[in-house]
Amino acid sequence: MSKIFISGWGNNKKVLSNVIIPKSIIEIKNLLKNKKKLITRGLGRSYGDSSIQKNCTVLLSNFNKITEFDKKKGIISVQAGMSLKNLLEKIIPYGWFIPVSPGTKYVTIGGMTASNVHGKNQHIKGCFVNHVLSFKLLYKNKIIQVTKKKNSDLFYATCGGMGLTGVILEVRIKLMKIKSSRIFQKSIFYNNLEKLINSIKIKKDFYSVAWLDSYSLKIN
Repeated sequence: MSKIFISGWGNNKKVLSNVIIPKSIIEIKNLLKNKKKLITRGLGRSYGDSSIQKNCTVLLSNFNKITEFDKKKGIISVQAGMSLKNLLEKIIPYGWFIPVSPGTKYVTIGGMTASNVHGKNQHIKGCFVNHVLSFKLLYKNKIIQVTKKKNSDLFYATCGGMGLTGVILEVRIKLMKIKSSRIFQKSIFYNNLEKLINSIKIKKDFYSVAWLDSYSLKIN
């Protein structure tokens, strides 16, 4: 156990916390038995002050393996502590990508699940929960397999539940096939916000993102 200051990505508030990096599931179970308050934490890229518990913050850095990978069907099972960066390095050579990706690769798969992340293609692919097939959850100190059909309420409460339902140990994901190594990009400029919003509603490009230049606004 180490006592260190941790914060969210925005560095809004730093909290002196007891940080633990367990090496086994047995250690996590013992923590749950002995600690009344704890939270699991990924790589700390959440915008807010989430996944910070001063009494006990648990990092799953040692749970960073691929447990199963069907390279033909694009179905993969990953331990929760694996980073998106490391996962992409493993799957891209086989022509697969994550269907929904946040704005950084320095997040964990468990964190992506707990935050139910979205990307620049949310209007097409939705959130990460749409592509999670199942996950293993340490719930009331028992490991259970959670799917959309089995334990449905727990599934949707955990995806976006920010780690409050239990400890996510492993996630099974349906990947997206990479069709080309090239990207076709189109930049369109608008002189008012209404035109921009209307354009986004009409266009169905796979990835869409808009930036507002507030320095160029004219204030009457």
